[in-house]
Amino acid sequence: MRLYSILIPVLLLFFNCSTDVEFQTWEIEPLTDVLTLELSFGDEKTIDKDDFLLARPFGLAVADNGDIIVTDESRLKVYDKDGNPKQVIGRPGQGPGEFGRFPMSSIGLSDYLVTTEFRGGYNLFSPEFKFIEKKYMRNDSKLKNFLSKNNRSFNMIKGITFFNENEKVYSIDASDRSRENREFSSDYLLYQNNDTLIVLAEYTTLSKVYDENTGMIVPRPSVGQFHWAELSDRRLVYVHTEHDVMADEGNFSFTFTIISIDNFETETVTQTYIPTVFPDSIKQKSGTTIRWEEGSEMNEKAKNLNKRLSEIIKSTEYYLPIIDIRTDGDYIFIFTDKKNDLGHTLVKVFNAATKSQSSAAYFPLLPVIRNGYVYILGKNEEGFYIVEKYKLDPAVYGK
Repeated sequence: MRLYSILIPVLLLFFNCSTDVEFQTWEIEPLTDVLTLELSFGDEKTIDKDDFLLARPFGLAVADNGDIIVTDESRLKVYDKDGNPKQVIGRPGQGPGEFGRFPMSSIGLSDYLVTTEFRGGYNLFSPEFKFIEKKYMRNDSKLKNFLSKNNRSFNMIKGITFFNENEKVYSIDASDRSRENREFSSDYLLYQNNDTLIVLAEYTTLSKVYDENTGMIVPRPSVGQFHWAELSDRRLVYVHTEHDVMADEGNFSFTFTIISIDNFETETVTQTYIPTVFPDSIKQKSGTTIRWEEGSEMNEKAKNLNKRLSEIIKSTEYYLPIIDIRTDGDYIFIFTDKKNDLGHTLVKVFNAATKSQSSAAYFPLLPVIRNGYVYILGKNEEGFYIVEKYKLDPAVYGK
């Protein structure tokens, strides 16, 4: 089931160590009712300062001390752990410390706050929310040099975390610039400091389908994605749900990798799973349909391209049911595509320290998880946006 996969832990490669660990099957009885609401705020009932009312929040992040940062109205609205207003960071614009319409905010375990935008720019703030720098990754000299050497073009930044002002890890999507490989794109996970850029992982995937007769390039139906997150002690976990899967006589497993930023040693953890079968309704579709007017000389060629797209999706009977990864310290929360009757998402929880599965549980959404709490952007009964803070049942952590 592997199309093309390259994993490259780089830097003193001959001194790196890699260990393999096999977990038990993840099909264990899931917990229910694991969230206890402790706090909700953001509407006129809970906020008396207009600047801190939530209008159209786009995302949120949580600091180690419990501060809650909500991206709203091209600003960052900061509240303390009890939902009390603290400060507003930035304003709409393109300058340093200013944000476009849909900035994504995140806070790593070092508490550096970073916002990213679709064009590849980011704003970096200290743990005290002091502005440090604004930078566009497509203009970064080290990254440009690396992509040029590998004949790649920068598409977008997909995630970033800072360990300090000079050290960061980020993931990007890049396209192959060569004509013969134009259908391929790469997911890179990169470590960068003042002097070095290191490839932690690389996955190259058929992302487009090119037809020589029509000259058309269209997206390939997706059967997998790259996910990564930060763990404690300067470690990361990552997996690609198309490449890191194996099938052996009806037995299915996948691997995820834990890597240390201090010494670049890796652990590859294998987990058995029950795959999700592509429903016929999906397999019968190409995912992207090319249409030409009847009678057009291109019509038959377009049909051939649609047939090729359909064959790609039909060739994959199963897929790994992972839609996202979140972390909390040593714990890895793997969000699957399984849902219960309430529409809640099945989450598998692993302990990266003990290399064991802690639990399985149902969560209502894709939340922010930090220090045993879950944070969700929701709406009150009147339809106004609020932040909801829940205490997570210790049983989820196997306690």
